[in-house]
Amino acid sequence: MGRIRAVVLVQCCSIPFLLVIAYVPMLTPVMIAYWVRGALMNMSDPIYNTFALEQVPSDLKSTLASLYSMTWNLGWVFGPALSGWLQIRGGFPLAFSVTVVCYVISIATTAAFFWRAEDKGVGCRV
Repeated sequence: MGRIRAVVLVQCCSIPFLLVIAYVPMLTPVMIAYWVRGALMNMSDPIYNTFALEQVPSDLKSTLASLYSMTWNLGWVFGPALSGWLQIRGGFPLAFSVTVVCYVISIATTAAFFWRAEDKGVGCRV
């Protein structure tokens, strides 16, 4: 299947579970959706990290890993403030709907930049 296809597929599969969390008013399906979505995202992150590290020379791998970690943690710094702001204005449905839009943009961007390069065995080497 390839790493990028696997990442895109797993991330696409997580979108319906985000929508369940946002719009279903019953606790049991939301709990199940939360756990399944978490499992799906935990599945794709190591695959994407491996792909990203393969795209840079060995001497830059530690820099890339550090930058990836930093940007990931910045999301945890600013995410709660943005989420709170969205929840005040529209509740969980608005916050999770914005998340779904961001996921779709991210998935489409990943596919657009890397899908065909992986088919050809070519990365985006720096």
